[in-house]
Amino acid sequence: MDESAGSNHERYKNGDILKIHNERGIVLAGAYITERIMPGVVYIDHGARCDWIVPGEIDRGGAINT
Repeated sequence: MDESAGSNHERYKNGDILKIHNERGIVLAGAYITERIMPGVVYIDHGARCDWIVPGEIDRGGAINT
C-alpha cells in the first residue's frame, strides 16, 4: 500500500493481496474491508509464521515482527 489507505479505500476490496512495507521489509496480506476500522487505518494481526518469497525481504506468511 504505497498510497494512503483512507484516500483510496474504494480501490481495495475483500481478498485483494496488499504489499505492506516499511524500512525493515515487506509483508503480503489479504485485505478484509470492514467498517470497524477507521478510514486511513490498517490493522494486521501478528504472530504468524514466516513464509519467505525473498529471504529476509518479502514474507507472505504475515509475520510482521521479523
